[in-house]
Amino acid sequence: MRNIVYGLVDPRNDLVYYVGKSSVGEKRPLTHLVGQSHSKEVNDWVNEMQEIWHPVKAILLEEVEDLNELPEAEKKWIAKCKHWNPNLLNKVSVISDHYSKEDDLLFERLCTAVSTFKSTVRRRRLALKLTQEQVGEMAGVHRTTIRDLELGKGVSTKTLRDVTLALVNFKLTTDNITQLRKRAKSKINDSDG
Repeated sequence: MRNIVYGLVDPRNDLVYYVGKSSVGEKRPLTHLVGQSHSKEVNDWVNEMQEIWHPVKAILLEEVEDLNELPEAEKKWIAKCKHWNPNLLNKVSVISDHYSKEDDLLFERLCTAVSTFKSTVRRRRLALKLTQEQVGEMAGVHRTTIRDLELGKGVSTKTLRDVTLALVNFKLTTDNITQLRKRAKSKINDSDG
């Protein structure tokens, strides 16, 4: 299959009225010509043109080798054609073509995670029976940073990542427990001596 950017053209003046992209070659532009566009405006325009005996033409604007470059090529052609025809039927989206409904879902989850992060970190730490100092040591930060994080005070993105990775990757194995006990004892002995 070919990756293409195509245009739907008014045969009376050869102006492009719609720019689209396809990763399935000519199949996608042909769906517009039979009134199966995702856009009501495009369907209405195609139907109007057929009613006055001027069927819309589909033309190849560019063939794109790399599928990942297809959205950018489409944007480029939309900008060019909008310059030539201000009545272009494409809706210019504020959100990138790379943005999807899955991204919306991920963003909602991220917002939820951010709003509950402090209590989640605390619950995870307590479930693992770790002190703030132990989590701080695993994450490479001071105990007070863990306290601040659990209180919802501002910490850097790097710190959030490091603490999260430390808690996610921590496994309660005999070795870990032994190491933590040794560290705790050595700290007690250091403070006594």
